[in-house]
Amino acid sequence: MKKSLLFGLCFSLLSPLFFPASVFACGGLFCDTGPLMVNQAAERIVFAKHGDGYVTAVVQVLYEGESSEFGWIIPVPGVPEVGVSSNLAFTRLQTATNPTFVMNTIVEGSCKEERNNGSFNNGTSANNATANSADPVVAAEGNVGPYDFVVIEVPNPQPDGAMRAVEWLENNGYMAPEGSEVLFQSYLDEGMNLLAFKLTKNADAGDIRPIIMKYQSDKPMIPIKLTGVAANDDMGVLVWVLGNSQAITSNYKSLELNDSLFDWFFLSNYNALVIRAANESGGQGFVTEMSEKTTSLKDVVFSDAEVRSWEEIMNRNYTQGKDLLTDISIFLESLVQNNCFGESCISGVDGLGIALENAFPQASRTEREELTQCLYCTSIVLAPQNFDRVKNAFKDWVVDPLVETQKLLDAEKHFTRFYTTMSAADMTIDPIFEFTTSLEDVSNQHVAERVIHCNKDTYFFDAAWTTTLPSGLTVKGTDNFWPIDVNDPEIAANIVIRDISPSSNSIVENNRLSIIAALESRNRKVSGRKTYDEGRDPDVFGGKEGEKGRSDGVSGGGCSTQGRSTFFFPLFALAFFVSIRRKKKNLV
Repeated sequence: MKKSLLFGLCFSLLSPLFFPASVFACGGLFCDTGPLMVNQAAERIVFAKHGDGYVTAVVQVLYEGESSEFGWIIPVPGVPEVGVSSNLAFTRLQTATNPTFVMNTIVEGSCKEERNNGSFNNGTSANNATANSADPVVAAEGNVGPYDFVVIEVPNPQPDGAMRAVEWLENNGYMAPEGSEVLFQSYLDEGMNLLAFKLTKNADAGDIRPIIMKYQSDKPMIPIKLTGVAANDDMGVLVWVLGNSQAITSNYKSLELNDSLFDWFFLSNYNALVIRAANESGGQGFVTEMSEKTTSLKDVVFSDAEVRSWEEIMNRNYTQGKDLLTDISIFLESLVQNNCFGESCISGVDGLGIALENAFPQASRTEREELTQCLYCTSIVLAPQNFDRVKNAFKDWVVDPLVETQKLLDAEKHFTRFYTTMSAADMTIDPIFEFTTSLEDVSNQHVAERVIHCNKDTYFFDAAWTTTLPSGLTVKGTDNFWPIDVNDPEIAANIVIRDISPSSNSIVENNRLSIIAALESRNRKVSGRKTYDEGRDPDVFGGKEGEKGRSDGVSGGGCSTQGRSTFFFPLFALAFFVSIRRKKKNLV
């Protein structure tokens, strides 16, 4: 059986609070930085299983280091078609499908009126080989975007086949990590080839962008074993699988998170919860975060409005070069407007560098750097006969990768988003994705219902509350702090762990009763308090002499009247701001 694959990469982790930014669900991206290799920080992949027996895989590659030290090797079935995709495509897709958490709050009764508290808002989202030869053969080679690539075939692999392949790659400028031959050999023995990438001579690390590949395969698969060569502990793996129906990880466990361990107030521990849940499954389980029809992904990566805007530029008969460059600049800024925090928005456009090289082949490096700051401010004279060259350069390297990724999403009926974390020791089995029609869709929206129990003897922030979670679990507490720690050893991180295949769905571990018992024991100890605990700073937590509270601007939930407020936050927002305002002794 032919396997499908995923890819790996070398990446500098920007923030442990966010999903790591990416790689092909396996393969090895390696960095030669001396005695210690730079580890992969995360993998982010899109798989599409087509009805014609082919799989398309898109992997985002993040890398920090010298361009001469970049190397990426992926086991592949056959000889794939290779192209480049867009980092912006991953950013938009992830934003659209991130889990969101909503807490609806009802205030029952009236709290003690000496304090006027505002609500605290919660939540956040080639050549043929001879039959007997054990020598590596170049099955395909070429250049795409910033990469040179080669597909190495070992038609009759012997025990030293991988060693020979690695020697060939290193002799031709492709990097491989020391000691990786054993892992490569296991894929060669299964009839797979090795696809290797390096940056072209004039490319640098800033030119790196996602790869899109199409290859013949029965199922999408992540060659995670190879990723273990350079993996950080608890590395995040985020995967979207497209097909005719819901996808499952048939040889990994399916995890149902215990949402009572999630901090519904500050939303800061989702990744820690997934780490615990994955560890409980032996490091080989995925959370299904979302699964539904791909109609919900329409316009997510590249909208119809953006298609029309670009077509207008392509079809307009310009007479002045400045007008053309101004329109292109406005269009590029619109692509990144939600992720633009500097003076020059277009400098962050994926593919801008290579587009400028093709649009202005005679420009110096300094002139191109100036163009990235202000496209239409250039002193370069753009002759009318070169207008089409400029248009096509941006079409090929900026627009088309977005268009093709959106087409990939639209072409299939259903998508499933998976997330997990893994350490190198867990990467002993390559995750395989199959499809089933027996499961219900999974929403990425999670809604909890909280009731605050006010009475005339209790301040609002001291009042007891009861929260019913999406899982049906109940948590009681006081104050605006979640009472359960995500690493509480007495409470399991998974409600249920399952083995799911296309034809079966069996429970491996069911912790619901023990979780309910632990929560009930804690809930019985909760009651409203009349005053704040001794030792807490009144300037932070409130008090008669220095009342201060927290609000992010969402109204609702007053303490003297009964009301209802909805708190909504995307889980993976780039920043979470809490504004604190004080007016004399009263909180506003």
